Amino acid sequence: MADSTTAIFAFTKPEVNVSTGWPTSLNADLDTLDDLIARPKTVFSSPTVGASTTCDLSVARTFVFTVSQATTLAFTNVPSSSFTARVRCIITNGSAFLVTWPASLTWLGGGQPTLRAAGVDEVELVTRDGGTTWYGSTHATAPRVLYQNQALTSTSTSEVSLAAYTLPASALAANGQVVRITVHGNAVTQSAAPRIKFGASYVVNVGGSTVMAAGEVFQITAYVRRTGAAAQLASGSYIRGTTSPYAVIERTTPAETLSGTVVIDVRGFVTAGATLNIDGVTVEMLAA
Repeated sequence: MADSTTAIFAFTKPEVNVSTGWPTSLNADLDTLDDLIARPKTVFSSPTVGASTTCDLSVARTFVFTVSQATTLAFTNVPSSSFTARVRCIITNGSAFLVTWPASLTWLGGGQPTLRAAGVDEVELVTRDGGTTWYGSTHATAPRVLYQNQALTSTSTSEVSLAAYTLPASALAANGQVVRITVHGNAVTQSAAPRIKFGASYVVNVGGSTVMAAGEVFQITAYVRRTGAAAQLASGSYIRGTTSPYAVIERTTPAETLSGTVVIDVRGFVTAGATLNIDGVTVEMLAA
């Protein structure tokens, strides 16, 4: 019986007979290696998430976990500086709580990524000096849409909530990170007034000047930037009008505690007999 070869890379499998003494198990191992080289399969680990979450590189190079509390990531048993080590983290609900990465981590995208508060992201880290320094990249993109709503109406003559989104705790985890809120719509029959609140603070509420006349359309774009753990800088531009458009810009300083949830609330009221249409609401997370 002649020598044979493996299916993909054609490794030679010697003929099995009494004279060669080549055991059949070694040929089976060659078939297994052939398959693994062509279709790599790697183990993963699911570390216990606590105040500190330890990813042990002697166990795996892929780590899969859900962020269930504020946690600091640590990487142990990193290969020496003679080798490059590449680590993948598959993270669920990455911004639901504050995740603290190694202080020596440089993000190749220019800033710490914003992970999903509800969903899965993949983060890749690499080190070439035994873990003294790390470089990180992610498939997370910015802006990331956190919330959308559309086709909302109100005929209330007192201010009411038309759409509300609860920003998860620590979603704005680093100074400079930004939430953008966009609202557009129109007034019907009589005047109407849209508003946006970030927690207890109005982001756009420019007094009576935000009251639209019947038939007018509007667009509001507001930005809320983290400047501290309990401090934000907000600015909003309000464009209204059909034949004679004009814009109003407002700057405010909310003071929400960002380690807790914050409600982003789109609100409004109308003159009796009017309808306020909110054609669309979008809340996005921007990169720092």
